[in-house]
Amino acid sequence: MSATHADSCDVVTVNGSDVWQPVSYRDGGQLAGIAPDILRRAFAEIGVAVEVAAPQPWKRLLDNAALGATDIVAGAYVNAERARKYHYSDALFADEVRIFVKKGREFHYQTLDDLVGKSGAMPLGASYGEAFDRYADEHLQLYEPGSYPAMFQMLITGRIDYVVLAHLDGVAELRSTNLNSNISILPNPVAVNEVYALFSKASPCSGLLERFNQRLHALKESGAMQQIVDGYLRSE
Repeated sequence: MSATHADSCDVVTVNGSDVWQPVSYRDGGQLAGIAPDILRRAFAEIGVAVEVAAPQPWKRLLDNAALGATDIVAGAYVNAERARKYHYSDALFADEVRIFVKKGREFHYQTLDDLVGKSGAMPLGASYGEAFDRYADEHLQLYEPGSYPAMFQMLITGRIDYVVLAHLDGVAELRSTNLNSNISILPNPVAVNEVYALFSKASPCSGLLERFNQRLHALKESGAMQQIVDGYLRSE
């Protein structure tokens, strides 16, 4: 980071997931989605330019942000480990996490206890909130393949019983891979998680957090933030 950047923070470097539709993803190489659009709008209103970092695997992206190589992560859930490394913005919006199963192999799901004794998969490095993460570590058998196609291939071939994935993200993946007719989504959410922007504690630009939150509040009050969200939900 340049001295000018560090001193004034008139430019912030942002990155986000490449595949978390519609929250954060790459579209023609550009970072798109609800979270990046909200960040761009809020920072534009406080006179701060946004530069998007090059695509990176999710775990590496988080590591680089923790070191201050990236100032802000556009879109993530909260957990205790992340809270030690990043400052969280106020919530951007809420996102449901759901269970995806092979059609014809649906099962009753009401609580996390219903997953015990079954094998599942989730994205590499994903967190679905402190309660789920802790329960999964102690009680669930979960694989973390390196890609969404690999996860759903494991499901289709019967190697696992379910996939845990953000609802809108999963729906977008099924549409893009024409797997809609092969997969069912169980009705009860695993979690309803708020999505945040992560400000690296190692970045001097974390000092922008208060002003950023003030703009978030103004965007919520004016309805502009909901318009951004609704624009992506209508496109799903």
